[in-house]
Amino acid sequence: MLQERLENDKSTPKSDLLLAIALLLLIIFARYILVFLRSLPFGGLLQLAVLAGLIYAAYMVYKKRLIGYRYTLTYAEPAADDLDAFGERRTNPYPLGSFLVERMVADKGKVYEAVSAEEYIALLAPGEASSVGVLPAGAKVKTLYLTIKPKATAHTLFFQRGQTVYKLLFSPSEAFADTFQTMLKDLRS
Repeated sequence: MLQERLENDKSTPKSDLLLAIALLLLIIFARYILVFLRSLPFGGLLQLAVLAGLIYAAYMVYKKRLIGYRYTLTYAEPAADDLDAFGERRTNPYPLGSFLVERMVADKGKVYEAVSAEEYIALLAPGEASSVGVLPAGAKVKTLYLTIKPKATAHTLFFQRGQTVYKLLFSPSEAFADTFQTMLKDLRS
C-alpha cells in the first residue's frame, strides 16, 4: 500500500497570524462599510453583495488553507512477516488495485472517491491529458477535481462506473504516479 498527502505547504505561523489579523480588520471595516451603504439608494442590495463577498472570502480561505487530499494505492499485498501493533498480520483495507482519495480538513479525512481495479480506463500524465482514443464513443464524462494544485500540473485518471465515465484530476508525486502506471500495466497483463 502506498499513501501520500497533498496539502498547502506554503503555510507558516507568521502567514497564519497575518491572515487572521487581515480577516479581523476586514470584519471590523465591513461594519463601517455596511453602515455607509445603508444610507445609499438600494443600500440593502449593496449590503447583501458585501455580505456575499465576505462569505466567499471566508470560503476561499477555508479552501486554500485547510483542505488537502490523501491518495492511497493498494498495489501489493503486505509481506507475511508484516505485523501490526497487536501482532496480527497486516491486510489491505481495500481490494488489491484500489485507489482512494480522501479529502482532508486539518488532520481529519473522509473518503471522497474509491476506485476499484475493474473501473480503470487510463492514467494520463499532465502533458498528455487528452481523452481522444481513451474514452468510449458518446460517453458522458463527469470531472472530479481532487487537488489543490493547478489543473495544468494534474494527472488525469479515467474510470468508468456504470454508464458514466469519470475524469479524476489529482496531483501525485512522480514515484506515486510511476507505481500507479506499473500497477495498471500489471493489472492489464
